[in-house]
Amino acid sequence: DIKVDMSDTLDTFIKQKFTKRNEEFINNFLDNILPGTNEGYKIIGCKPVAYNLVSYESDSENCMDSMMSAEKNKDIKEEFDYIKEQKLLKLLLKIKNGLPLQRKNALKQISLKAFEFGPNLIFHHVFPLMMQPTLNDNERHLLVKVIDRILLKLKTLVKPYVNRILLIVQPLLIEEDYFSRIEGREIIGSLAKSVGIPTMLAALRPDIDNVDEYVRNTCARSLSVIGLSLGVHNLLPFLKAVCKSRKSWHARHTGIKTIQQLCLLMGKGVLVFLDEFLNIIQHGLIDEHSRIRSLTALTVGTLADFARPFGIEHFEMVLEPLWKGVRILKGKLLMVFVKAFTSLLALMHTADASYYSNELIIIIINEFGSPDIEIKKIILETLIFFCESKYIRDQIIIDEVFPKFFNYFWNRRILQTYRISNLIKHLTLSICQKIGTKIILLKLFKFFRNDNMVIKTFSLEILNVIFQQNIPYNLDEKIIDTILKQLIHLLQTDFIEKSTAFVSFFNHFLKAYYKQCKRYIPKILLIIRKIMTHQNPIKRLQGGKWLVLFIATFRDVDNNHLLNYVCLILSEIMDEEYPQIQALVLLALRNIYSYNNFHFSNPTPIDILYKLLPILKNKNEMVQNNCLELLNALSKNIALYVPPKEWIRICFDLLHIFKSKRKSVRRLAINTFGLISSIIGPQDIIFYLINNLRVQDRHIRICTAIAIGIIAENCSAFTVLPFLISEYIIADINTQNGILKSIAYVFEFIGELSSDYIGLIVPLLENTMTHTDLIHRQISCNIIQHLYLNLVGLDMKNFMLHLFNYIWPNIFETTFHMKKAIYNVIDASRLVIGANVIIFYIFLGLFHASKKVRDIYWFLYNILYLGNQPVLVASYPSIDHLVTSSFSYFTFYLIV
Repeated sequence: DIKVDMSDTLDTFIKQKFTKRNEEFINNFLDNILPGTNEGYKIIGCKPVAYNLVSYESDSENCMDSMMSAEKNKDIKEEFDYIKEQKLLKLLLKIKNGLPLQRKNALKQISLKAFEFGPNLIFHHVFPLMMQPTLNDNERHLLVKVIDRILLKLKTLVKPYVNRILLIVQPLLIEEDYFSRIEGREIIGSLAKSVGIPTMLAALRPDIDNVDEYVRNTCARSLSVIGLSLGVHNLLPFLKAVCKSRKSWHARHTGIKTIQQLCLLMGKGVLVFLDEFLNIIQHGLIDEHSRIRSLTALTVGTLADFARPFGIEHFEMVLEPLWKGVRILKGKLLMVFVKAFTSLLALMHTADASYYSNELIIIIINEFGSPDIEIKKIILETLIFFCESKYIRDQIIIDEVFPKFFNYFWNRRILQTYRISNLIKHLTLSICQKIGTKIILLKLFKFFRNDNMVIKTFSLEILNVIFQQNIPYNLDEKIIDTILKQLIHLLQTDFIEKSTAFVSFFNHFLKAYYKQCKRYIPKILLIIRKIMTHQNPIKRLQGGKWLVLFIATFRDVDNNHLLNYVCLILSEIMDEEYPQIQALVLLALRNIYSYNNFHFSNPTPIDILYKLLPILKNKNEMVQNNCLELLNALSKNIALYVPPKEWIRICFDLLHIFKSKRKSVRRLAINTFGLISSIIGPQDIIFYLINNLRVQDRHIRICTAIAIGIIAENCSAFTVLPFLISEYIIADINTQNGILKSIAYVFEFIGELSSDYIGLIVPLLENTMTHTDLIHRQISCNIIQHLYLNLVGLDMKNFMLHLFNYIWPNIFETTFHMKKAIYNVIDASRLVIGANVIIFYIFLGLFHASKKVRDIYWFLYNILYLGNQPVLVASYPSIDHLVTSSFSYFTFYLIV
């Protein structure tokens, strides 16, 4: 093959006349002229082909050079933007899906580099993430936090994005979750402070007269937040124009809604703008559109609620149209006006309020038969106000309200409505306080015998509230017998409720009428005994709750034979398979043995103890908690009747409870250790606990160390410290750490008694403070800290100063936990050694050449300064001779 090397010629030609843009044209042109590979030739050294090339004339070289440099700069800029975009996306990913520490750092980075990223890049990626349908509440909260952070940084730069930010944030204002609403208000407030009120109003202007009520509602809430953030007086002219708009009733509706939301946000602060608000909205009471009148009346009521008890003179302008509406309107609009006028009654004088109240209650009674739920809600709220006030006579409530209230409101359909049922319960209790309890009780007992389960359960809940007040009510014996038989019948049947109202009312009723019910109690206990063996676990759970409340109710009454029988019932079912029922059984037994002495009962406490031992291995937290409380109660009564080996076996079982995730359970197990150690002596228990310090589980080692401290507190430290010190000498490093932790808890719990053991522990601390292991020195610092705090004012300064000399060389440690331990022990040392001594250690490094050393010494100086500032005055050197820079200090100053 013949090879033609044309690379040099082509390179020279291209460098002189052409650029990369016409390489494709040249390659095609040469391929047509020169022979190809099929003729035995091969072209080598050609440059790669570039596309979209355009040729140019020789006199345009300067122009093309500038274009090429601009394109090169464009490529560099695009590459920089790409790197910046990738960095932002990584930060957003960490915020959305990262760990808490990663999220914290990423949020900090975005807020610090907000100007570097720019609003365009940030919002270009945040807005699509916020609009994802799969976004959960937590992720949305995090992204909203991102927007909040950058608003504070970018400020006016976010003006072009106000509409899109509002589109995303406004739905938060009507969320059910309270914290979501607070979050939305904070962002809109920050946005308003960043861009100003004109920009915000311009963005919200199209939504003010929108046909969609959802849009208008969010717009009104946004305007109220803007007014609260930037000042209500700045928003009042705009609201006045909107509320008096003639073009659209939607705009008027939004304006009045904004004032209502402002009242809810401002609270009592609305008193300053009361006249302005009423002047703006008063025309809405006579508006041609019913929805405007309704909203205006509600707004007036809201203003009156927050102005209470002042300001009736400000409402004179709306009293006449409100009362006129009450007299002529009907239906739901009437009840809205009644609600608003009722809010004004609390502001009036007593005579005027009584007159209007007697007129209003006649109107309200006529509306009892309305099927509308909202009307019923307003009726109930108004009647609650009348019953809790003194404007209505009791006889009117008895003759007019009482019978019709139970006829119209106590039915299954209304009681199943959650919002209404709570108001009915509140009103029933208010009527009970207004006219007396006996009339209400007789009425409720009739509903209690009703076949409908909803009415029966609701009446039981109210009866339970009434009887919890422990007020004796004079009822006939026939009524008492009838009610008690009905209660026993419900107990025998499959009547099951979600709450404990039935069980609680049953026990309160038995206590209130104990003399009349005494003959029924043995029969009731027989029924409970059968219930506790029922196949249905829910029924057994109800029986367990009944027994717990029965014991709590009758523990103060001299009924030992009844409690003995209850104890027998409970002992038979201690091995219940369901943890919740078993926990109730143990709780009932604990209540019995906590308040009574049952040495000779059947079963005996020893029998209960032996049945309790297998239950200790149960993993359920409620069972473990109640089991340990029962064990504590038993050990106080039968400590001397149980062999020591049995107590040791119990201690061995308690070691497994140290693994519990619940802190209260672990604490109970530790207290039980202390109690048992005071019964049989600590020697054998200490043996098991020291062996327990060798295990790998950190929970067990910590709880074991605390248990040793509890034993030292109950049985004196001299029973514990010799074992620990002798074990420390022969143990490995990990076990030594556990022993030191135990010694730390010992000195924490024994308090001032530490002075008796200072000579024993100082040689050990000298060894540990010079140990190469960092953990040894850290725990030793904790021990010395407890010593310092325990020995304040006990004249142990020489020992403490000796230990301080071992502490001071560790101030340059860099690990977090060690630094914390060192700073804490130095802070505690100033109480014993004195800040005037420690300051001379600090003077040596305050002006060191190394900044890291200076920082440590100044930090320690600040600790002393905050704790003992007056004491340090005598320790400062004399600076009288500033000219000669001669600084002197005399020991006599310390004496002075």
